[in-house]
Amino acid sequence: MAEKILATLCTPYWVSNQRIDLSASLGIAIYPGDGKDTTTLINHADAAMYRAKRLGGGRAEIHDQILDSGL
Repeated sequence: MAEKILATLCTPYWVSNQRIDLSASLGIAIYPGDGKDTTTLINHADAAMYRAKRLGGGRAEIHDQILDSGL
């Protein structure tokens, strides 16, 4: 699903004869392994999103406690 979202967002859009290129970085946290409450899930997804940005953006990353602990 994340790849479909990224593909849709990365499609060029035309507005008033001007091309607009977008990109997105997605962070994914999965219940219950990454958290059992909304605050924890959002924080873990946020950490994964910032890892995706550090890796060049335009990608999706799944939360990983070890990889995201360096924030």
